[in-house]
Amino acid sequence: MSGNVQSGNQTCSASTDTVEYSVLSEAEKEKILTLQQAILELVTQGIDHKEIINTLCQLEEQLLPNSVASVMLLDENQHLNVYAAPSIPVAAISRLKGLRPGPGAGSCGNVIYRQEPVFVSDTLSDARWLDLRPLAIDYSLMACWSMPVYATGRKIIGSFALSSFEKRAPSVFHCKLLEIGASIIGIVLERNRQTEFLRLAAKVFESSGECIIITDNHQAILSVNRTYSEVTGYTSDEVTGQRPGMLNSKLHNAAFFHNISLSLTENGYWQGEIWDQRKNGEIYPVWLGLSVVRDSANTVTNYIGIFTDITTRKLADEALKTAAHQQLAILNNIPDMAWLKNAEGRYISVNEPFGALCGLTPDELVGKTDLDLWPESFAKTYIQDDLKVVQTAKGIKVEERLQNKQGLISWVETIKSPIFNEIGKVIGTTGIARDITERKQNEDQLRLLAKVFESSTEAIIIADAQRKIITVNAAFTLQTGYTLTEVAGTELILSSEVQSSPEFFQTIWKTTDVADHWQGEVWDHRKDGSLYPKWINIDVLRNNHEQITHYVTTFSDISERKEAEERIRFLAQHDILTGLPNRALFTSELTQAIANAKRQHHQLALFFIDLDHFKNINDSLGHHFGDLLLQEIAERLKSRLKDMDAICRQGGDEFILLLQDITSPDDVAHIAERLIEVLSTPVLLDSHEIAISASIGIALYPEDGDNGETLVKNADAAMYHAKQSGRDQYRFFVKALNDTVHERLTIESGLRKALERKEFELYYQPQINLISGEMIGVEALIRWHHPEFGMVPPVRFIPIAEDSGLIIPIGDWVLNEACRQAVAWQQAGLTELTMAVNLSAVQFRRGDVEKSINNALQASGLNPALLELELTESILIQDTEKMLATVQRLKSLGVKLSIDDFGTGYSSLSYLKRFNVDKLKIDQSFIRNMVNDPSDAAIVHAIIQMARSLNLKTIAEGVEEQNMLEALQLHQCHEAQGYYFARPMPADELARYAATR
Repeated sequence: MSGNVQSGNQTCSASTDTVEYSVLSEAEKEKILTLQQAILELVTQGIDHKEIINTLCQLEEQLLPNSVASVMLLDENQHLNVYAAPSIPVAAISRLKGLRPGPGAGSCGNVIYRQEPVFVSDTLSDARWLDLRPLAIDYSLMACWSMPVYATGRKIIGSFALSSFEKRAPSVFHCKLLEIGASIIGIVLERNRQTEFLRLAAKVFESSGECIIITDNHQAILSVNRTYSEVTGYTSDEVTGQRPGMLNSKLHNAAFFHNISLSLTENGYWQGEIWDQRKNGEIYPVWLGLSVVRDSANTVTNYIGIFTDITTRKLADEALKTAAHQQLAILNNIPDMAWLKNAEGRYISVNEPFGALCGLTPDELVGKTDLDLWPESFAKTYIQDDLKVVQTAKGIKVEERLQNKQGLISWVETIKSPIFNEIGKVIGTTGIARDITERKQNEDQLRLLAKVFESSTEAIIIADAQRKIITVNAAFTLQTGYTLTEVAGTELILSSEVQSSPEFFQTIWKTTDVADHWQGEVWDHRKDGSLYPKWINIDVLRNNHEQITHYVTTFSDISERKEAEERIRFLAQHDILTGLPNRALFTSELTQAIANAKRQHHQLALFFIDLDHFKNINDSLGHHFGDLLLQEIAERLKSRLKDMDAICRQGGDEFILLLQDITSPDDVAHIAERLIEVLSTPVLLDSHEIAISASIGIALYPEDGDNGETLVKNADAAMYHAKQSGRDQYRFFVKALNDTVHERLTIESGLRKALERKEFELYYQPQINLISGEMIGVEALIRWHHPEFGMVPPVRFIPIAEDSGLIIPIGDWVLNEACRQAVAWQQAGLTELTMAVNLSAVQFRRGDVEKSINNALQASGLNPALLELELTESILIQDTEKMLATVQRLKSLGVKLSIDDFGTGYSSLSYLKRFNVDKLKIDQSFIRNMVNDPSDAAIVHAIIQMARSLNLKTIAEGVEEQNMLEALQLHQCHEAQGYYFARPMPADELARYAATR
């Protein structure tokens, strides 16, 4: 299969997943817009991401009938698994589990393997479906088009596919559907991942065992976590807005803090031991790490401090220095890992937590070195730190990686100190290590949390308990035009819209303070004065005492969503093509108009308008011109309306007008005449002058109905009567029309179920050779056993079947049943009879006659020479060249052809010669009067003589009396049928009749 897929004059390239909108038609753009609006609605409603993706699949399936949509994602082993496929059977999904990408792994597997879109139009022959061909065969998957799904950074994480039950290549519109679908899926998955991450990051911040403090760039405290309050004694409310210096123990000089500031400026980080003071006045040591947070312009925006109370560890250090013989006992009673080494780096003693980490007992570890216990790269670092302590006789604190006996690597904060003898010489080192893996992760999470805050597409405002704004993100500035400098310290105002009363906002804040949450829609002004709608979410943060500390407000501009809602509301009530009200909106207006007319005792007129022969325009010029014509007709109708009148497009080429200012039926008739004249004016479309006319049915209120449904039904019946009367005219409703239409609708409804319910039966009328007197054939005539009307003759239901198109399946049934019965008679020993079957013009025009006849012959095994097809003259004169080719192919099958009702239509020697028919069937209207009417006798004689000259046989129908038979024999007619010989009868009676002859 080539890399390009051709669709009309448009090419969809398999090497790219981007299609320009400009190549799409307006209708296709509208469908894509509707799809995107539907998914956007779900996203803004906060619907679960999995439900959104399932809905997307179902919407795309509607836009590509006879297909199923699926989403597959890569797992940790880089295998594909079905993530969403609402229309695919569970059994098929299980067979795709763990699909390994490769050259034969189907369209989705090849998307990962080739890193590009893959379009397969024939899964049964394309090598890219070699591995999945059994699946394609089992589930009739004939084509499959797949598009990559990307994560952030254009990394392919899966695929989005449309699988068709037909062999076909995608059009540019289909490629755009795939592109849009894959893009939306990637966005929804990424949005869900970010939401989960934010939730976890916030949880980590609050649950951390380390004290965490966040300040602004002026070192004003913005936020602290729960552990900070537990260690310092200060609540979040007490420290918010204060500076960290409130914890100063006054044990450090100015030079100490200057060095911290210098390190933060140069390195962006500082760590070390510092003494702080709790709220109760107690001074205690902490190990503090300070970090600088900068924005994209390298400007300092925040400071983050993470510290740990190291009082216990300090006591242990002092104890080790003052009492070496007590060190081991002390070390075994602390939860951190601790050890003593000599100057050569061999372990003198370790505590139990250290031994548990190594998987050895404390006694087994004595005498070993770091090279005996740890990976070489780790051990060399530890040895270098010990050497530094010994050489400098000073303690150090380091953050380093550690690997336990299971191979798991964690982060530890290690304090290494020298051990002195009585003369002050360093004779060894002591170490204490605390696991800080969680703290390191918290620091990373906090950085990410800050990044998410700034990167969020939703505007975010953080305000204090007095609703004074503390900070805002970049999205806030982008949406409102206000910077942080302009709003910091100002009151948080939800909306500047003057239409909202103060009581409205008071209610919002009361609800928020009680429920800790509020959300809703308000209107606000941007800095430039423009008014826009926004969707707001307000959440309350409380401290451990359930006091409000902050308000977190997020909002988004929903202007586009509101516009989309208005568009959807318009589309829900209007016809897309013409812009007219649709049936639902018109019904509402009609109901209101009837109520007003009833109250005021006024009359209404309802016009049901149907364009004449509109189908011919679609068939000859195409649906594009048909749509343009409908738009022109809609404009003409709208131009004739008054303010109180209403109009709708009922569907197809049908329109309904409601006229309210009616004084008399004469006025209505004049309006109808003017409409007929307006609609009959030719329409010029792209140099095509199209002549059109309309049939109008009129129902009046209250005479023809007191409700909308009755008025529409009766106007429709009157319109149908106008068409029967010759079209291009109007008719008022009368009750008799309603009865006729009701009967017609009942018959049409019954016809749709008659085949399924086996209500049809074939009767057979014998055909007699007038020379030998033998029965040489039968004509198959359909009968309908209607559950309400009883036995319905063909003249009553065949025209309705032809108008509705139901004659095609009914005609196929007649062909199959007639051929089957002919073979059944042969097998029962009955002499071979010719089976004559009538064919409708509709079967030739809209069905596949050749296929139907061939199927019937093959299914029954009937000799084609025994099947005689009766055609009317009207069939042969329509599209002569095409019909001639069809008739010639039928003749090649071996069947016989006869012209039914000959003499009543367009009789011509030329088409008899060209179509090579076998027999002429003389219409019974001539046979009935030939004995008493010399003209009819002359016509019959002329037909028989003409047929003889062309070497054709003749058969007379409607022979009912002896004198008719004698006249036909006198004129040398070959065959006859009629009540004189036998009436049409069921198959079993026909067999008995044949046996008696």
